[in-house]
Amino acid sequence: MTEQVIRHRGSMRDDDDKVVAATDVVLGGDFVSPGGSTRSTDRSRSDGLRIAYTLYFTRPVDLIDDDQVTVRGERYRIVVSGWCMGGFDGREVLCVRGEG
Repeated sequence: MTEQVIRHRGSMRDDDDKVVAATDVVLGGDFVSPGGSTRSTDRSRSDGLRIAYTLYFTRPVDLIDDDQVTVRGERYRIVVSGWCMGGFDGREVLCVRGEG
């Protein structure tokens, strides 16, 4: 079931040093899972992060680590990585809070 996921991207400069305005874009998450997988939870502990949700996108999605997302009414910082299963590539996004 797809859930509403909103990407928040702050203003930044493009390659021509022009300011690109901040944007909010509705993405829709393919899968939203509470917490993280064993692999991502172990990684987050070593980084001092607490994972609230893991988002899985099975299609191309424009997300970078500097973005934030709103999931189920709460805003989170993110850590973006890829995953591959059976030759299929997707995007795994950890919604995190706190640092140790």
